[in-house]
Amino acid sequence: MSAAPVKSICVFGSAARKTTDALSDMDVLILAEDRGQRFQLKRLWEERGWSVSEFSPSRFLRLVGAGSLFVQHLKMEGLLLSDAGGWMRNVLDGAALKTSYLSDALKSVCLAKPLERLNPFDDVSNQPLAADLAYVAVRNFSICASADKGCLSFDYHDLVTGIRDAHGLNRRETTLLHSLREAKKAYRDGAVKCHVSGTIGDLSHVLSKIFTNCPLTQVDAVLPLRGSGYVLLRDFEAAATAHLGRPVLGDATHEFRTFWNKVRSPREYSWQIRSLDGRQLYRCLMRCSVDAPEQPYRVPSPALGTQGECWSFLP
Repeated sequence: MSAAPVKSICVFGSAARKTTDALSDMDVLILAEDRGQRFQLKRLWEERGWSVSEFSPSRFLRLVGAGSLFVQHLKMEGLLLSDAGGWMRNVLDGAALKTSYLSDALKSVCLAKPLERLNPFDDVSNQPLAADLAYVAVRNFSICASADKGCLSFDYHDLVTGIRDAHGLNRRETTLLHSLREAKKAYRDGAVKCHVSGTIGDLSHVLSKIFTNCPLTQVDAVLPLRGSGYVLLRDFEAAATAHLGRPVLGDATHEFRTFWNKVRSPREYSWQIRSLDGRQLYRCLMRCSVDAPEQPYRVPSPALGTQGECWSFLP
């Protein structure tokens, strides 16, 4: 039996807007019923340097039904290269916004909470994880907050401009937010340093001006992990970095390497993290920590939300 036909291939983001620069990912969505076909096409596009998202039609329809802003991003800016029977175009044309995205914006603050584990006196340039965490939180928050006001915006530069105007940021604070994009790419490319002027404390201060409902305060690096799903994994990432320094995988346990590889491969973990066990992650971290006494694991605060609540857009 032949494989099911590909439903759609859609380029989105800066590649679709034709605003790519040296920091841009080239984003493409592959949508097909047959899983093997999706993975084969994914490999082919990745070999050409593209960042690939792949969905089955049923999973994509669930996003549409949930009012996903990722779907609205595709509807607004997506460039369809292939669309068998016009399936995706018809689905996007019927995709509606939710009544409100305010709760999504507020819960996006969870994505910045792992910053509390990092030393506020460290320069962000020496700790690019801080820039990555802040970038994801700011971008998600701004996309959701803008959507709640009926304005769809997905370009990071435009989002920062909106934040500056809404929160009265000065030039230095605005420059710091702009610099997060380059630093985020440096971190995800494996760099141990990045070009950002300011300390983690400076960055947290700016974020606290934006996230007025949830200011960031320093916590112990070995505080039991918080949140669930994506938030939990990023809190594990910050705790491991703060307590162990940049993890040296050659000295780590197999269990730790498995979790750390999930952290470093977001395209692989993004749909496999709902079942993450915070207790297991915390025990794994403590087994790699020779100096810190293990603390009892506490149930995460509901204020941190769930992966589905906090991650309403793609990081």
